[in-house]
Amino acid sequence: MLNYINNYYFLYFFICISIIFLYGRYRCLNLNSHKDPLEISFIKKFSIDGWSFTHLFFFMIIGFVYPFSLYLSMFLGIIWELFETYVGYYKPNFLKGWGYCSTKKTKKIWWYGKWSDIIVNFIGFKTGQYIKLNKIY
Repeated sequence: MLNYINNYYFLYFFICISIIFLYGRYRCLNLNSHKDPLEISFIKKFSIDGWSFTHLFFFMIIGFVYPFSLYLSMFLGIIWELFETYVGYYKPNFLKGWGYCSTKKTKKIWWYGKWSDIIVNFIGFKTGQYIKLNKIY
């Protein structure tokens, strides 16, 4: 395995993805009463919303804790965006109720990959890496 990461590296990603799925489940169970504060758009032209900030902070943590894992981290981030795009487009039945849901009144799909998230991931990683390697903490 790569000498600059350990099993905790993958645990960070597993925990993050688990939280996303649990939040998706919560949203489906509370579809008519829950308004997602992370869907607030900040820069529409570049698709920057509250979810973009979660990407920024998560990758900042990864860049800080694992400053030499840029390529692997970016690869995993791209894989995640491809997964989101796939789920948003094909809506596989095994994920129904965990990221897209519908009732008689409402249909909501929030699995959507964004190219801007990949850029935000990179900026977050490089920021965390810079803080760590320059000891700005």
